[in-house]
Amino acid sequence: MALSNASAVLMDISLPQSTATIAAYADGTASIYISNGGGYLGGSESYKSIRDAGLQMIAAGHKFQPRMQLTKQFPLPAKGEVVFYVVMSGGVYTARAPQTELDQRTHQFTELYAAGQEIITQYRLNVAKK
Repeated sequence: MALSNASAVLMDISLPQSTATIAAYADGTASIYISNGGGYLGGSESYKSIRDAGLQMIAAGHKFQPRMQLTKQFPLPAKGEVVFYVVMSGGVYTARAPQTELDQRTHQFTELYAAGQEIITQYRLNVAKK
């Protein structure tokens, strides 16, 4: 059951040697992709907490999409930057934010960032520990 008309919400985080993409889809599917080939897939099928985190990110993306810009370009984040994408039927919307401001909870997109971080947390608690 979709919570909004956002079909996907993605968060790209700049890492020292790669980029992490946290992806949530309208059905609750949530995955983590690392540009060097690692990642976590399929956890939302086995763990309700991961699926719930995915749905939470979809809801946050829908909430913040009006503050974003329509885009057709998808560059990787710069060092210390986080890039958000919300995929809607009318196109893809994006916004960028400094990770330090998101970590300090002082940026307007902190809630969306926290939703993406919750997917990471739930994968760590449920999948990575095994």
